[in-house]
Amino acid sequence: PTTSPTTTPPTTPATTPHSDHSGHKHDSAPASTSGMSGDVPVFEEHASGHIGHGHGNPINAPLHNSALSKIFGTKTSIASITAKNNALGAYNAGQPDDKKEAGAYLVANTLLKLDMAPVQGEFSQAQLAALSKHSGVNTGILRTLSPELLNGLMYGTLKNLALKGNADDVRLFIKEMGLNQGSANKLSDQELLNIWATNEHNNLHGILLNNPAIYNTIHITSLNDKDEHTKNPSLLGKLGGFNDKGAYPQWGWLAAATSFNSKYLS
Repeated sequence: PTTSPTTTPPTTPATTPHSDHSGHKHDSAPASTSGMSGDVPVFEEHASGHIGHGHGNPINAPLHNSALSKIFGTKTSIASITAKNNALGAYNAGQPDDKKEAGAYLVANTLLKLDMAPVQGEFSQAQLAALSKHSGVNTGILRTLSPELLNGLMYGTLKNLALKGNADDVRLFIKEMGLNQGSANKLSDQELLNIWATNEHNNLHGILLNNPAIYNTIHITSLNDKDEHTKNPSLLGKLGGFNDKGAYPQWGWLAAATSFNSKYLS
């Protein structure tokens, strides 16, 4: 995917650009071959003015390792995800092992998100009420939106809530949306917040941009920095699944997300 020219960042969304977390950035490769011991190095950022590509924090490897074990048990691991990425042709050509591992953590992050919040079909009135409550978008507007946009708002709301730093709010939204509360409750506050507040564009374009079904899905929490696709300013900065690729439906992110986990967990 390509990005649009630099735009003026909106001032309304309650989100945090990655630049505010520059103290977390690592420019060197991990020193150990036995696994990353802290934040996954940000080998490649992809913001270039599109702030939907700039929101969030680095993935923390220990927190994601623990979350994978709690939610999936022995069904998956960073090693098995790396092997599956190789089999699926997910990696850009010529990636060394450390960058492949970073890409595997990005897939792991998406697996955890989709386990807690699977793609929804039709949204119930109770779900619309929960979306309105936690996103701040009027229910009258929500009733005019397609399931794709409602899913985008669901994922965008989870990211925005996590960026605010209150795990209880994330859990409450998952509960009120009727999502996978059991998985969310297995996680510590730190695990839950790091998963949903991740900058999903760190390491994406430079490492993991060779299989559309994989990189499209990772965009579930990529926030819309412009509103030309919806013509509704109240949705600005609140929709996931955004990549400046034209009006919704955009480039298959939602369809790809419906079968993403089965690629890695079957």
